[in-house]
Amino acid sequence: PPAPTPSLPGTGPGGALPDPPTGAPSPAGPRSGTEPESDSAARAFRSVRAGQCLTVHGNGSGWSRPAPTEATRVPCGDDRAYTRVTAVRRAGAGGEPHRACPTGNGRATWTHGDTTLCITRQFRTDQCLLAESKGGEVRAALMSAPACSTEPPSGTGRYDRLLKITGVHDEPAPCREGDSQGHSRYWTWRIDGGDRTLCTADATE
Repeated sequence: PPAPTPSLPGTGPGGALPDPPTGAPSPAGPRSGTEPESDSAARAFRSVRAGQCLTVHGNGSGWSRPAPTEATRVPCGDDRAYTRVTAVRRAGAGGEPHRACPTGNGRATWTHGDTTLCITRQFRTDQCLLAESKGGEVRAALMSAPACSTEPPSGTGRYDRLLKITGVHDEPAPCREGDSQGHSRYWTWRIDGGDRTLCTADATE
């Protein structure tokens, strides 16, 4: 599947993540006592309700889990609640298109069959984000939530650096304020429809 489009600092919208694999069963059908993967995924998507929070997040090329199963649902105050479902859209009986989910930085859609989840990233101070440096610019995968490290990401993917969230502010304020580490440079994004500011810095500093 195509990789998600990372977001530049500023007010531009972030890219949606690709849909999870459908996991269609083989022509011979599932083995006795098992459920086709596509059926279990559809059931998981249909059971999600708006307001629920998930441990699921972007992983740089898609979602960290193939479906929002019961095991991925946690209280929204949990440190593992990386995303919140803000709305659930379902196609009508006549095949009407889904109503569009809100767009912007830290927002994405996750679709399986006739169900689309509108997802918002739950940003917290000291979480990290995958990012890439290209042409003098830094772009971040705002739906990602990798483990923080003082080393850059390994592997051959597009992401070559980690950003650490230094603060999430309701009011415009210099990112350096309230940051005890005093990083040399910060990158910011307007999130939650432009209502809040996300401050980040290089995690390797």
